[in-house]
Amino acid sequence: PTENIFKKKIKENLAKKYESLYGYEMNEYLNIYKIDNIKKQIINFKNFNYEAYHMTFTADCKNEIHTLIMDMGLGYRNPIGLGMIEYN
Repeated sequence: PTENIFKKKIKENLAKKYESLYGYEMNEYLNIYKIDNIKKQIINFKNFNYEAYHMTFTADCKNEIHTLIMDMGLGYRNPIGLGMIEYN
């Protein structure tokens, strides 16, 4: 993913999760920058191929958003184990 598209999609996905969890619109601060080491991978799950990416990135956010990211992951395929975060 390009940096701008990735940032936009992540923010949109988090906003949906936030609203679903808390019941109101996300107005919290989130800044994603310095995206590196992007590696595309095709994951086969139940005879369907999903496009996935391994990458590193740096983000600044409020505690509520950080907790949401760590608890729920990033992206649209969390139920099949994609979008997991390793915190450094």
